[in-house]
Amino acid sequence: MKGEPLEVTYTSLAPYVVGIHVKDSIINENKEIRYVPLGEGVIPIKRMLELLVRGGYKGDATLEWEKRWHPELLDLEAVSPHYAQKMRRWLSNIV
Repeated sequence: MKGEPLEVTYTSLAPYVVGIHVKDSIINENKEIRYVPLGEGVIPIKRMLELLVRGGYKGDATLEWEKRWHPELLDLEAVSPHYAQKMRRWLSNIV
């Protein structure tokens, strides 16, 4: 979101990554971050997963859903199946 290429971020952080938290977001008209279901935002999550998996990452990918701090979000029960389906699809396409 700050303009650094993903490959640069990956190269810098990959040796230290043991687990990841995954969430997606958009920036609204007021320049505020609004969290959205996985794949509906602007975060290049699929590309990040490709870099990690191809680099040998074997850790967990945990959905980070901040309903406690953002009560306007959908309930976790509504987004969890979507998260699981999206992650399975993305990960199954990474060779």
